Amino acid sequence: MDYLKKRALKKLSLRKKHHTLRTLPLAYTSAHTSAYASDSASTTSQTKSVSWWQEWAFNQAQDYYPSLLNTQEIDEPLNFNTNDYLGLERSKCFAPLHAQLAHLLPLGGLSSRLIGGNHTVISALEKTFAQLFGYETALYFSSGTILGHSLAPLIQSLEHKPQDIRFFSDELNHACTITGMRLAKIPHSHKHIFKHLNFQDLNTLLHQHPSPCQAIFLEALYSMDGDSPKIEDLKQLTCEPNRILIVDEAHSLGIWGKEGKGLISSSLTHPITDHIIGMYPCGKALGLNGAFLSGPNYLIDYAINFAGGFIYTTAPSPMVAASLLCRLYMLKHLQPLRKRLTDISLSLCHQLSTLGYHTKGDGSPILSIILPSNHAAIELSLYLKNHGIYTTAIRPPTVPSGTSRLRLSLHPFLNHNHLCYLHSAFQKAQKTLKGLLL
Repeated sequence: MDYLKKRALKKLSLRKKHHTLRTLPLAYTSAHTSAYASDSASTTSQTKSVSWWQEWAFNQAQDYYPSLLNTQEIDEPLNFNTNDYLGLERSKCFAPLHAQLAHLLPLGGLSSRLIGGNHTVISALEKTFAQLFGYETALYFSSGTILGHSLAPLIQSLEHKPQDIRFFSDELNHACTITGMRLAKIPHSHKHIFKHLNFQDLNTLLHQHPSPCQAIFLEALYSMDGDSPKIEDLKQLTCEPNRILIVDEAHSLGIWGKEGKGLISSSLTHPITDHIIGMYPCGKALGLNGAFLSGPNYLIDYAINFAGGFIYTTAPSPMVAASLLCRLYMLKHLQPLRKRLTDISLSLCHQLSTLGYHTKGDGSPILSIILPSNHAAIELSLYLKNHGIYTTAIRPPTVPSGTSRLRLSLHPFLNHNHLCYLHSAFQKAQKTLKGLLL
């Protein structure tokens, strides 16, 4: 990490010298905010405005999480095509909050954050995320895909001489990470793909290709197989000073770890070291959008200056940022939902395995049913749809050839009757489709 830090600080210093250094402008507070505040003084400066939003969001979280935990029924419980793993959006518990926010904040970001879109609620969101998750700082991108496309080029742009930086990527990493590496124009000889979660293979590659900086890209929870790396393996990877670990927490945020903070924040050292960069897209369990790039201060300063996906994008919605801020404060209270979700996953996996289905992801919110052919995946999906169960057939090239599947994105509001109905539907499908499935 010393390599990246030295290179970043040098390039930032040159920009400062030539008066081209980009910094986020003073965050603004919309006129709506002062109308809601208890006194106008609470919004007269950036510091007070950020603190005001933090206090407001904390109080809202205390008010709203009990209704979420007490929710019994939701609309479309058998729709497994969304990644709303905790049911935050399905529950509709936040409808009153969103109505309130419509009077407080603009819906659109209005401009780039470097020009006029740097609202105080976004600054509060970034500050709160870094505090809660143990990072020096965080930067909120408009989407996880934009962040995924931006990160590898950002790291590659710090290379001083050829082969100073080598990239190591799990073969099942998300398409946005793969695309990011392609956009970075990394030479083929500098990019090494290791077998899925095979850390023996990774360690072999790391020793075969030494360099001043080795950037390792992983996911905390894989979106198609529902599996995760072991904490011991991650800790081992951070022992060498020339290694940087980039972990995508898209599907684990809100689900894994202490207080739903994901794999890194819950399991590795605090504060999180310079050897770890976290990517936290918010479109899964948190039920919204946008993504946090989290890490050391120099990385965020460098991203503000050199990440095109951040610089030239319209700022995120202040309304969404405020709702997300509330949900961050709420995460610590949602352990009953996480426990319920795990129990549902284990139970359903056991039921389907008993019927003879090949499943992956037991215990996770992602349950995949591997099928013998593309045709089998399509037919089973259509059969279930006709019985009110919605799940899409996932086929190559999204997944490797020979691993077509149905992917069930589970949630904690499935009850005993739902599980019995699912068991019955999958059992009847075997008879109706006459050997096609197994």
